[in-house]
Amino acid sequence: MKRPKPRIKKVFLEAMENPGKPLGKIMRENGYADNTADNPQDLTRTKTWEELLDLYLPDWKLAKVANEGLEATTVKTSFT
Repeated sequence: MKRPKPRIKKVFLEAMENPGKPLGKIMRENGYADNTADNPQDLTRTKTWEELLDLYLPDWKLAKVANEGLEATTVKTSFT
């Protein structure tokens, strides 16, 4: 994988840290044009975005977490 542009990487990392925050808002805050931010799928469908997903969220890690959830025997809640 070639080195991703700093802006797309920053948007990706912020999106991972703030899963409830709209991606379009994150894009605007990082200098993307309104037209681009109104269509975040234009960013998430790029090869660079897919490569960042593979780098930070590899399939084995997702499978491990999914399996842990499926095999869970107790419910843990957080009141925060």
